[in-house]
Amino acid sequence: MLQHDRLAAPGRPEYNRGFRSFDVQVYAVQNLLSSKRLVDIDQSQNGPVNCHEIVELRVQITLRVKDPREQHEEDRPRLARRVLHIGAKFNFEQVEFVTDAGERVVREVVRHPGAVVILPIQSGGIDPTVILIRNFRLSIESTLWELPAGTLARGEDPAECAVRELEEETGFRAATIQPLARYHLSPGMTDECMHAFVARDLVSVGQHTEIDEFISVHPMSLSRVLRMIDSGEITDAKTIATVLRFVRAAGSESNGSPQGST
Repeated sequence: MLQHDRLAAPGRPEYNRGFRSFDVQVYAVQNLLSSKRLVDIDQSQNGPVNCHEIVELRVQITLRVKDPREQHEEDRPRLARRVLHIGAKFNFEQVEFVTDAGERVVREVVRHPGAVVILPIQSGGIDPTVILIRNFRLSIESTLWELPAGTLARGEDPAECAVRELEEETGFRAATIQPLARYHLSPGMTDECMHAFVARDLVSVGQHTEIDEFISVHPMSLSRVLRMIDSGEITDAKTIATVLRFVRAAGSESNGSPQGST
């Protein structure tokens, strides 16, 4: 095992500090990838680690990689990826990496372009009226209480997507769209990031759903929505998270304290 925490990197003195021995090895490998040569790192008795070129390197390596030029605390594995299926809205991918102990790990991941969820406020006051929908979900073969939501098109701005999805699913157009939060819905299986918005100043323009959507629109008071969350009648995660985040933000505003980062 290497004991030194420095790497002799000609021309890059800013990197000769504070790296663990494993990071030093990985750094040396990464910086010789272009010439496809591996580096053997020997221990010097009284100085920094010395590097000696020894063998051809395959382009694809699967090592636990932490680039010392990136100021990240966590260790990130170098992943090998293979697309298993290209879907209409998202792809199914197999990812592979090698643990510190040398064990090969293979997992499947859903690659998602991202999505939006919208909390439409129809009227103000202490207990505002909000718009919920009843939405049939094929995956669970059941109809859920939800906020309107939708998937981002390629290159689409989340705010523009929110305006579009709100109109399609509820028949309301918003004059004001305000970012509320963003969150990863299920990072154990997908990279989907959802952007939450609050929509105000609604004007009815007519609903126009897609052919596979079966949606009905239901205005109701915010207090009723909260009771439905408490009772378990609402089980949709994005709806619960967005409503509770809105209530917290509204409470912070009324108390004169900052809302926090969105």
